[in-house]
Amino acid sequence: MHFINKRLTMAGAGVFLSIFLSGCGMMDHTIDKQINKVQGDEKTEKTKEAASANKPKSEVNEKDITLSQSQKNRLKGAESQTPEEAISKSKKKAKEVAINLPQAKEEFTDVNEFSQYISNLLFLYHSGEIKGDQFYTEGEKYMSESFLAQLPDKDAERKKTFKELAKLFKEQLRSDIKYYQLTDVEVDERAKEASFYRKYTLKNGERVYYQTIMIKENEKWLLLDDSPSESYKAENTNKKFHSTKGD
Repeated sequence: MHFINKRLTMAGAGVFLSIFLSGCGMMDHTIDKQINKVQGDEKTEKTKEAASANKPKSEVNEKDITLSQSQKNRLKGAESQTPEEAISKSKKKAKEVAINLPQAKEEFTDVNEFSQYISNLLFLYHSGEIKGDQFYTEGEKYMSESFLAQLPDKDAERKKTFKELAKLFKEQLRSDIKYYQLTDVEVDERAKEASFYRKYTLKNGERVYYQTIMIKENEKWLLLDDSPSESYKAENTNKKFHSTKGD
């Protein structure tokens, strides 16, 4: 269900616009790049063949290799895994937390409070409970300079952008959003950044995942990016979530 690949997310407004604008100048160099790539690949392949021909053959016989019991057990376990099991084990583990919505503030200095507040605002926007222009009006003060720099200069154009993105986002969903859940915040003190995941559960049972990145500017936390992400494996199932009206 990766309509996600189109990058038409709320916080992808800046990303979407920058990709669209930069894409116009990519065509001129495409042919030259492909020619150079083919020529480079041919040279690399010839170099590898020459090196392989001069490489002395290994005198190690497969029969001489002895595996320890633990290595044999790991190998046997890997062979018995289904593709689904392998994917499940490779997923990032994350601890889900209860929804605890704080009241609106002019600024948030507590990263956990901000993660709760901005997630609810994004949820209201993505679920259609608030329109794009309202989302921008209420959320502009929580957007970082880097985020705002990727948007149009004028407020009217920014509001229009978010309205269009909401429409595109809605078109990609195969069902309405029913509720959302959050994971614990991971903070990088040195970079003054923090991140967490948000999971939307749709009315048809499908799920959509996002990763939100926040940045600390002038002692307050702001939105840096909100983009689709791979799914995570919840370490706990939190029953307290926030749903849309009427659910």
